[in-house]
Amino acid sequence: MSSWILAKQATREFYPVNYLDTTALTNSMNLVFHLSTVETAFNKSYFELAGQETGLEEMTFKGAYQVNGEYMKGWIHDSPVESLRGVINLGKIGPERFSEELSNSRIMIGVGNPTLSPSPYLALCSGTPFLNPIKSWDSENPNDRSKWVSQHNYLKWLDPPYVYNVQAHDYEGFVNAIQSSISHPPTKKYIDPPMTLNEVRKRVERLVETDWKSIAKDYMQEKIAEGATYVS
Repeated sequence: MSSWILAKQATREFYPVNYLDTTALTNSMNLVFHLSTVETAFNKSYFELAGQETGLEEMTFKGAYQVNGEYMKGWIHDSPVESLRGVINLGKIGPERFSEELSNSRIMIGVGNPTLSPSPYLALCSGTPFLNPIKSWDSENPNDRSKWVSQHNYLKWLDPPYVYNVQAHDYEGFVNAIQSSISHPPTKKYIDPPMTLNEVRKRVERLVETDWKSIAKDYMQEKIAEGATYVS
């Protein structure tokens, strides 16, 4: 029984513009990162502590990251970089292994960054729920989602069993979300409606078949009528 840790990578590999090995590029982008105290939504001790909670004794926390103490030093990390306690580091892995680990995990745990990552969508499509950290909220109305700033702001509108929105530094909420993902797992995979093949096809058709030149011409004439000038 395992969970997957989603975070920003500790080191980024740069490739020349003409580098076309998609697998290798994906490898570098799928690494996860030991974040600074400022950026991390949950205390770094949570993973080790959570493994001692009722029902989580057999839970293993996994991630895939490289430790690099010089990467954006002073901004990304504010203390010596070291492996996260309580998290098994798989090191650099490829997209196939990443997908396999994700589909076999009980939950993907966000820790604050990267924002709007596509990985939570992959998790949901694999039947794995996502723990979405809420980094800021309206203290007078903490349930007002329109005021939330979360790691994945679009997914903040979803609820369990697919997405568990947990306030930053809320250890009890952190543990409860993981426990709930085990006791009440999704009964089916979730594909966000706009991301279905049919909806993607519609958007591509609109992009390709729309007469954009005509639309641009009408827009230009409208602006000229309002007094705008254009230099050819």
